[in-house]
Amino acid sequence: MLPFMIRRVSGHSMMPVLPPKTLVYGFRWYNRIKVGDVVVFSHDGKEKIKRVSEIAEDKIFVLGDHPEASTDSRSY
Repeated sequence: MLPFMIRRVSGHSMMPVLPPKTLVYGFRWYNRIKVGDVVVFSHDGKEKIKRVSEIAEDKIFVLGDHPEASTDSRSY
């Protein structure tokens, strides 16, 4: 497995910073996640791209940059 990943944004949840069809790349391994980082994760069998909004104990909360169009930690 390569140490980095490339993904294409679909949908409008990360507008205006990451509009649909934008390519994002990142590393599969990390030392520390912090508030404001953009992360790719799997939920219900789909990959999601969101921004870290809060870190509390063992939980990470994520939000889309365009809340009206985002399914995120407010929903799951």
